[in-house]
Amino acid sequence: MKHALPLLTALLLAPLATLQAAETRRPNILIVINDAQSWLECSAYGNSSVQTPAFDRVAKAGVLFTHGYCSAQAVHLLAGLFEPHHPHASDGHLKVGVGLDAVKIPGFMPDTPGVRRARGDCLCEVQHADRTLGALLKLLEDRGELANTLVIVTADNGSPIPRAKANVYDPEYRN
Repeated sequence: MKHALPLLTALLLAPLATLQAAETRRPNILIVINDAQSWLECSAYGNSSVQTPAFDRVAKAGVLFTHGYCSAQAVHLLAGLFEPHHPHASDGHLKVGVGLDAVKIPGFMPDTPGVRRARGDCLCEVQHADRTLGALLKLLEDRGELANTLVIVTADNGSPIPRAKANVYDPEYRN
């Protein structure tokens, strides 16, 4: 009996060890870095003229930083999205689903038809980046891995607008 006790103990504890191993499985990490986008283009922040449902989904399920600042950019990336970086499609403003009169213009920019058109073209690229994020989330969901994945969505720097890109104003550093 004294030789059977370790065997019996091992047999009884084996399911617990398997359960613990399953629970301590290392998570996946998905980092999505949009190129040349700021908080001004994400609907979760309440400032965008267009909806960004995939970004909003990540923000709602996790943490939405409202005052996160970054003063240095990544040097090497495995992968990143080129959107919404320039060049923008010159007819993008026709595809955003809102009229140019509904495009929100930051208060420090001139409100002209050309600026509205350029912002609309940029927002079309923001929507494309959001659809790409949505496809990545769906892929993880379809594979049963979304619940085991830490998803981080950020941008490398601010929007291609005045007071953004390589200066110390809010649209550059608050991503």
